[in-house]
Amino acid sequence: LSALKQLESNLTNTGSAIGPMMHNHFRRAEERKKLQEQYDEQIAELETVVGCLEAQVKAAKEKNKIVQKEANNSHENTQKLKTAYR
Repeated sequence: LSALKQLESNLTNTGSAIGPMMHNHFRRAEERKKLQEQYDEQIAELETVVGCLEAQVKAAKEKNKIVQKEANNSHENTQKLKTAYR
């Protein structure tokens, strides 16, 4: 009889300990979910910024090509003028 009472006491103590443990588990799960949502938002913002920067780099490269062509043309014209005036 004593062993049964001890077993019942152990089960009661275990049962009463499970409630707070589960509450803590669910609270941590909610915290992880919130952190994941914040992380996802930050990633989305960074992807937007990266996309804008990539577009700026592409535009700068295209502008650089145009400027380089103009510089080459100017150099060729200068060489032609030098040759013509010799």
